[in-house]
Amino acid sequence: MKARFYLLSAIMLLAASCGDSSNNGPEYLFVQTSSGASLTESTLTLTGISPNTGWFTDRPYREAGQIPTEEFLWLWTEGEDSFADNPPNADFTCTADGEVINHFLELRSPRLDGKDLVYEVRSLVGATSTAEPAVCTDAAHLFIDDLGNVCEQKPASCLETICPFYPKTPGCPDDW
Repeated sequence: MKARFYLLSAIMLLAASCGDSSNNGPEYLFVQTSSGASLTESTLTLTGISPNTGWFTDRPYREAGQIPTEEFLWLWTEGEDSFADNPPNADFTCTADGEVINHFLELRSPRLDGKDLVYEVRSLVGATSTAEPAVCTDAAHLFIDDLGNVCEQKPASCLETICPFYPKTPGCPDDW
């Protein structure tokens, strides 16, 4: 069961790395991890969310780091083409009742509620809706696609968020 999860995760990461080769700047992809989760038809709650959100860039940049999850929420409000205007897609995966589940979602309106991160969601291809919520009692992961559009619209604000936590990112000043 774990082998299938790791294989699926590797395939998702490989697929995420197949970006537009004409893009002039890095695309930022994110991973959020929590100790559990619940998913209803319209809400995803990541319980016990990690205080940091991991990120990495697409080829050829191959950079990675972490930013505080609170800082990540900035992406919903900054820029002309922010996540609020152009919600990101994500793959939510966890184990529920001994079965690995994956739901492809569009994320909207995140909010921190104590140690939980709550998103409004819309199901995309491959997701199923049920009257009963999916409850994950083990680690849950959310793979979020792409900050590239936000950084292209407002690169200075993007770098102000990322540079303090990973100063080697292309475009960060040397003295950051």
